Amino acid sequence: MFLSRLLHRFIYTCRDTTLLLEKEDHVGLSWVEHLRLRLHLLLCAPCTAYQRKRSVLSRWMREQTESLPSPAPKAVEELQERLCEEMKLDRPESNG
Repeated sequence: MFLSRLLHRFIYTCRDTTLLLEKEDHVGLSWVEHLRLRLHLLLCAPCTAYQRKRSVLSRWMREQTESLPSPAPKAVEELQERLCEEMKLDRPESNG
């Protein structure tokens, strides 16, 4: 009973684990988050399988998008304006 409660305090749930896997790719994790994530993955076969599949999919998406040309700044600005108009928001401040 005590060990069960202790494990639940230190090991993430499967839901938390999936969110942390995404966070790990985009922002990075603190060493505590990283340790708790690894502990969960050691004990949970479905989350480990999810991590592998997600990794393959992320790698494939990166490869696909790297081959695309970067959009022209003018095109990005026009798209932002059009989206703001459709969403009825004020035009965002330009950075340049």
